[in-house]
Amino acid sequence: MEDRLRLANKLMYWRREERYIDTELSANNNRVGSVQWQPEADVLIGDCFLLEQDYLIRADYTNYIYSDWADFNLSDTFYRQLRAGCKLIYDSSPLAAKVDLPKWNLLPYRTRTSDAGRIEAGFTWEKNETYIKKEDLYSATGKDISRIVSLLMQKQFGILIFQFYPQYRWGSWTEYNFLFSSALQMTANSILEAGINPIGPLADELDWRVYCSLNLLF
Repeated sequence: MEDRLRLANKLMYWRREERYIDTELSANNNRVGSVQWQPEADVLIGDCFLLEQDYLIRADYTNYIYSDWADFNLSDTFYRQLRAGCKLIYDSSPLAAKVDLPKWNLLPYRTRTSDAGRIEAGFTWEKNETYIKKEDLYSATGKDISRIVSLLMQKQFGILIFQFYPQYRWGSWTEYNFLFSSALQMTANSILEAGINPIGPLADELDWRVYCSLNLLF
């Protein structure tokens, strides 16, 4: 079982300071400190299935440099994010041969195929909270909770790749998101892609977006 399990643990901290030269904007001078913890766990099932799990705990503190000045009326803020996601992936290529992990590449797997198919079923839960500092305590000012279900279906025919990727979000707000796309793999690093992306709060109130992109690498 250990040969099929991949664990990752990321702990990050960063600090940013913003200072404005313009005197009219200098009241917004602030320092932001952020802490982020992101554990991950992946399990390879057979040679074509992969179960992915990822979690996120994040906290951002924004301290205004002149928050003590009564004329500016600024208060420090705090932002917290919690997220948990799970995804089941099937890839006929197979997955054991594609993943960049030596211990998985050494496992027995079927012969690779160029015309591969891929299906990803995912679910994500996310909670965001904002707080404002009053005296020495933080008071809640906003909270939203969302859940997202998604299904990616992709099929390759030689140098052509077709994809359908619907997503549905509900919770604090509702959103439908459908992506239909196709791509032409001209070289290993150059690709021509085009797609249609209807998106909106209701199934009968979608904003239709069309895009086309060309990425070339010589």
